[in-house]
Amino acid sequence: MKITHDSNSTNFIKVSNVSSNRPKTIQQNALIRKDTLTIGQQARNLFKGQQAKTSLIESLMKQRESVQQMKSDLSERTLENGGDLSSIKEQLKDFEKQIAEIDAQIAEQQMEEQKKATNQKDQEIKKEQPANSLEDILGKSVSLEQMETLELSRNSLGREQNRLASEVALDASRGTFIDKKYEKLSDLEDRIQTVQEKVADHLQNAEDKDLHKEASLTTLIDELKESKTKQQQDKLTAEEGS
Repeated sequence: MKITHDSNSTNFIKVSNVSSNRPKTIQQNALIRKDTLTIGQQARNLFKGQQAKTSLIESLMKQRESVQQMKSDLSERTLENGGDLSSIKEQLKDFEKQIAEIDAQIAEQQMEEQKKATNQKDQEIKKEQPANSLEDILGKSVSLEQMETLELSRNSLGREQNRLASEVALDASRGTFIDKKYEKLSDLEDRIQTVQEKVADHLQNAEDKDLHKEASLTTLIDELKESKTKQQQDKLTAEEGS
């Protein structure tokens, strides 16, 4: 018996095999593209979130500068016109209050960013072995700039709190009670408490907890400044010796 080879049949088989494999290939490529798009979208969302945080802080800083400038301009105009600053006392207090509120918002945003960054680098920080407790504070706590911002914010809120407390006491001595002042005073106390809690929370992340409990915020800032100055002096001494 003679068997004939049909080239058309062979071609049909090849085409069929290619056709049967094509859906799998297309499906795999679609999944890859989908994963790529998902990862790309997540990265873009993360970038947008970080960018929004930065933009918010920059916006608050600009607002603070604007309010500070308006306060300075008002004082200058009053003095140039032969007036006395006591005549614009209430306006100046309003400006100070606005600045204090903006400082508190800036500090809060910076603390949130620092907390996220600390969580992301927690494993790396654990592997580090700081030379001393002060370097440990510098590495695990908020930066010096942020600590100074918190101190500024707390001082501003404290001044506003003292002013309102004095006004409330004066009103009470006169037999008058203004609910709005009590509400503002309570709000300021809550803000100050929030700032202090955030500072304490970050300071507790360092290993030397006893030092943190004993050191005040102002003392800690002074120590950090002294440490940086000493490091710079040691570096200059080493360069001169070489």
